[in-house]
Amino acid sequence: MLCFSFRCCLLVVLCWVASAHSCLAQQGFPLYYRYLALVGKADSAAAAKQYTNAAALYGQAARARIEKAIELPRADDHVKAARAWATARQPDSAFNHLGSAVRLGFTEATQLRQDATLAPLHSDKRWQPLLAHTERSRQQAEHQAKLVAERTTYAGPSPEIVFTPPQPYLRQFLYNDSLPFVSVNHGNFRLYFRGNSFTAAHLAEAKQLLGEALTRSLTLLQHKAYRKDINVVFVDSKAELQALTGFSVAGGFALPGYDALFLVHSGTRRLQARHELFHLVANELWGVTNSRLLNEGAAVYADNECLYPNAVYGIAAYMLQHQKARPVAELVNNFDAAARHGEVAAYLQSAALVRYLYEQYGPEKLQHLWKAGFGEFQRIYGRSLSQFEREWRAYIRKVPAPANLDWEKLQKEGCG
Repeated sequence: MLCFSFRCCLLVVLCWVASAHSCLAQQGFPLYYRYLALVGKADSAAAAKQYTNAAALYGQAARARIEKAIELPRADDHVKAARAWATARQPDSAFNHLGSAVRLGFTEATQLRQDATLAPLHSDKRWQPLLAHTERSRQQAEHQAKLVAERTTYAGPSPEIVFTPPQPYLRQFLYNDSLPFVSVNHGNFRLYFRGNSFTAAHLAEAKQLLGEALTRSLTLLQHKAYRKDINVVFVDSKAELQALTGFSVAGGFALPGYDALFLVHSGTRRLQARHELFHLVANELWGVTNSRLLNEGAAVYADNECLYPNAVYGIAAYMLQHQKARPVAELVNNFDAAARHGEVAAYLQSAALVRYLYEQYGPEKLQHLWKAGFGEFQRIYGRSLSQFEREWRAYIRKVPAPANLDWEKLQKEGCG
């Protein structure tokens, strides 16, 4: 997702959340950022064998208040607290957190049995009932998942776009009594919006933009069709998006694991459909990439619009001319740190790198890199990363930079 038009990442919502913490911090997610800091302190305390302190911090993290559109691994935090309390020989506190974990959906009884840090609890009379409860929860979860799969997998004679029931996490936003929506279907999309909203007054335009965005994603990803349903929630403003989801972002965001987009649609800014939809569709068709450079660069390339003609290459040329480009190895190995120092530069340079790989070497190799990661770059492309960077820079230097580019405006407003 694009931070300066938003999209943290995702983006695998837990994967998206885990990879996007610096992005979220910059975009005004103070509760989530505090949560990450708390977990970091707990991890450090555990590494230093300060188990009582670590347990208390993990417990705070498990109960921390958070922006509601971010789904956190609360059960896992409780298990971490329990492990630390068990190591500190505090069984009552350990069982308290394990019980909370199971109530929140933790079902890995085998993991508990094999976890050496929980060995001090094995002789306690509460241990076997806890394992039995966890195992029952696992069986119930598997039964429910099987039931849902059987009832929602379409097995008809012809391919159809099948709209499945939204998952519980997503339903809290779609069926919000205090902020209700109307909805219509259009192709792959189920559109949710207020009846008196900007989207309602410009529905034909919204449908057209979504259709174009899906076509763009499928073209880049080399797929002819997409059969899954996509929930798209339109709001009129950043403030309305925050009221609904807790996210204070300008353009919107994607929830790939839930087949959902949340988009700000107004007359004052460009709809971020291409960028956000690419995250969702790429996650489904190519899988989750561990590369932040590829994830964000490809989405910016899919959007392919940023105030100036030939924006992806043209702005990269400007950055090279004015020494604003980052070393490629930095973007590969520490994208978020690079984005903290220059967010627009990191995202747009990554887009120019992805575009070059795609157009010069083809989508098949890029898909291979997407899945394998940059550790396999030389094997896939037959050259080292430094050799590639020299080649890319030489190519971009021949591209005309936009005339009268306003770098300060671009830094402040992003791509509109």
